[in-house]
Parts: sequence; structure tokens; C-alpha cells
Amino acid sequence: MTNRPSYNLLIYRGVPIWRNVVFIRLTMQALAAIFVLSIIWVLAVNLMNNAEQRGLNLSFRLLSTNAGFDVPYSLIPFDSSKSILYAFFAGVANTLRLVGIAMFTTTILGIVIGLARLSSNFVISGLGRVYVETLRNIPLITFTFFLVFGLLRGLPKTSEAWRITGIGVVSNRGIYLTSIDESSSLVLWLVIVVLGALLAYLLNRLVLKNRGEIKLFGIRLNRGFTPLVLLVLIAGVGWVAQPQAPFVFDQPELKGTNFVGGMKLTTEFFAILTALTMYIASYVAEIVRGSVQAVPKGQIEAARALGLSYWQVTTNVVLPQAARIAVLPMIGQYVNLTKGSALAIVVGYAEVFVVARTAIEKTGMALQIFVMLIIFYMIMGAFFSLVGNWYNRKVQFDGR
Repeated sequence: MTNRPSYNLLIYRGVPIWRNVVFIRLTMQALAAIFVLSIIWVLAVNLMNNAEQRGLNLSFRLLSTNAGFDVPYSLIPFDSSKSILYAFFAGVANTLRLVGIAMFTTTILGIVIGLARLSSNFVISGLGRVYVETLRNIPLITFTFFLVFGLLRGLPKTSEAWRITGIGVVSNRGIYLTSIDESSSLVLWLVIVVLGALLAYLLNRLVLKNRGEIKLFGIRLNRGFTPLVLLVLIAGVGWVAQPQAPFVFDQPELKGTNFVGGMKLTTEFFAILTALTMYIASYVAEIVRGSVQAVPKGQIEAARALGLSYWQVTTNVVLPQAARIAVLPMIGQYVNLTKGSALAIVVGYAEVFVVARTAIEKTGMALQIFVMLIIFYMIMGAFFSLVGNWYNRKVQFDGR
């Protein structure tokens, strides 16, 4: 007895499709996708109907109209004649500046506090523990309010500003730091540095590579150290020989009722940056501590048995392996840092959420602007995930 042709179509690799694992998985996934899309469709239709009944405009065309408001201290040039969409991007730029600087400061401070908690010194480890346990148990918004109203509002007037020699001044108008600006001789100095790097490379490849170690005027020249010394000497001579230094220091000076020159950090930006840095660093410190403790003790003991110092063991053995363990939790903290930047609304720093709220008050387009906010935060989260997963695959050991 032979099977009918129609029945043979229902058999895959000798198994009926209703009992085939692949077919069952694909079917369940297709049904789940249809179910989710149906719910989204129903919600979208319901939203459109309700908006039409209330006379709401769900079009994104109004985003091209003039904003009619300013974005203080925008990273990109902006004025009130620009569009609302451009104002949103100005807020995005300010958020990226805040998040970028906060990621750097948070990572550095978190590593320092995490290593301090692992110190054998009771005082240092105790201070690290007090820092972590205190900051982690205070809500971020409470800590931000404390910085703004408890500390920054008590800063002196410009005439009585605190001066830190070589660094800058601190007043209630903001924090002015000494900036480093390029001069007209920068291009020539860079050319000299490039030529010095070329000479150092030729010395390494043509002289030191084959001869190993040579003597010049009684001084031993080795392959690893000599090219670097040559480059530094050429760069130093090029710096001194020019009539003007390639870089000049621009220090803030009090003129009238305010300071001019240097790099200005507003009190709002400094407050939210400090709050995010100190708060997220308490979590980063615990990630660092746990990652370091996860490194096998046998490797640390072996490194010490080879005569390596504490600093050499930490930088060459412990931290490279701890980085593999810490990368994924650190990505989560960077995402939390990005979302926490929305608390800049407390201090008045014009990041993307503050700009979005102002745009909603001006136009009433709450739905459209909140959709843009959601997309922005999703893109930031996806970016951190992609970078973190790439780095995680790169540094992980190959093995079973």
C-alpha cells in the first residue's frame, strides 16, 4: 500500500509535520508574532480613533515649525528661530555630552573605590565601604537636590570666588576652568612630531632591530626605550625652538560682574554630572570588587611568586581578567546612567528630556515627542549593548 501524494507533502524527513519539532517551533513563533501584532494594531486603531474624536493632531509635521524657545548652553548652535526638531537634537547633543563625560568620571571613580574596598589597609577599605553603602542607599533625585540646594547654592559671589591656582575659579555663576587652546605654531609643531616619529621608526627598523643593543657615547641604546626618547627629544626641541608655544593656557579673568575666558561649567551641569558620577560609581565599585575577587587566587599567588609588585600584579594580571567579568554589568550601569540623565530636569540643565518637556508645553504634541524620546533612549541602550557584546566576544577566552 502506497501513501497518497497529498499525504507525502505532510511528511518531513520521515516524520509527520504535526510531530516535527522544527514545524512546531516555527508555528508557535508565527502564532505569537500574529498575536503581538494584533494587539499593537488594536491599540494603534484605538489611539487614532480617540485622537480623532478629541481633535488631536498626531502628525509630525509641526516639528518643522519654529521652536520659539532657547536651549541654554547648547553644544550645537541654536536659537529660537530654529525648528522644534532641531531643538530636540540640541537636547540630544547636550545629553550625549553629559553622558560621555559622566561615563569617564564614573568609570575612573568606580575603579578607585572598588580597589580601595579590596585594600588591606583598614582605613582605606573602611572609607570605601562607607562611600558605597551611603551612596547606594540614597535615591539619586534626593542626592541631586542635596547637591543643588545644600552645596551649590552656597557658593560665593563672583567678587569672592574661590580661586584654585592653575585650575580655575568657583562661584555661584559657574565653574571656570583653565582651558588649553591651540596657537598659530601648532601645525608646524605637529609636523616636527611626525618627522620625529618617522626618524624613531627608521632608527628602530634599520639600526636597533639587527644590532639589538649598541653604545653611543658610552650610553647603551636598546630597541624598546631609545625610539621613544628620540621622539620626546625632537618634540621638546620643536616646542622650545618656536617663538610661541603650540598650546596656550587660557585662564578665566574677572571682568565686570562675571568671568571671561577659560572653559565654563555651569552649576546645573556640574550638579547633575557630580550626582550621576558619585551615585553610579558606587555600583561600579561593587562590580569592580566582585570582578577582582572572581579572579582565581592561584594566578595572583603565581604572579607574586615571580616577584611582581602589587601594582604589576593588579595592572597585568588582575584587571585584564576582571575586565572580562565586569564588561556586561558595566554596560547595564551605563544604560542606567543614560536614563538617570533625565533627572537634569531637577537642576535645569537643558538635556533632551528638559527640551522635550519645553517643546510639549509650547506645541502640545506630547505623543509625538514622547515617541521620539523613547526611540532615543532605545537607540542609546542598543548602542551600549552592541559595543558591550562586541567587547565581550573579543576578550573572552576560546574554549569549551
